[in-house]
Amino acid sequence: MIVRTWHGRTTLSDADAYEAFMVERAAQDYGSVKGLKQLFLPAGMRAILHIFC
Repeated sequence: MIVRTWHGRTTLSDADAYEAFMVERAAQDYGSVKGLKQLFLPAGMRAILHIFC
């Protein structure tokens, strides 16, 4: 099994747009990888940043 973890962050004011991009575009791209079983997009807020893991 191979696990890839990606971390990103953005300001709270851009968080909704960034999450929409991840769901609408990036997840589709990742989903095209042969053998992919699951894709998770957990997120959480810290101070003035929105953290995507």
